[in-house]
Amino acid sequence: MSALSVAVPILSAFVAAAFALSVGLQWWKRRKPYQLAWTVGLSMFALATAMEGASELSSWSEGTYRLY
Repeated sequence: MSALSVAVPILSAFVAAAFALSVGLQWWKRRKPYQLAWTVGLSMFALATAMEGASELSSWSEGTYRLY
């Protein structure tokens, strides 16, 4: 486990979550279907990279794997 193998997925999760929140707020105001699709996709990516970072900190558990 290197610091980089933990930092990259965690940083990616935060960036994706910020974008998901931004696009989600746009969807809330404008109600365009593609914005909802992007919000869901970015949220799923944020969750997956967060679980990857968690698995680098400690080994894969059943719960981490199921969320991933």
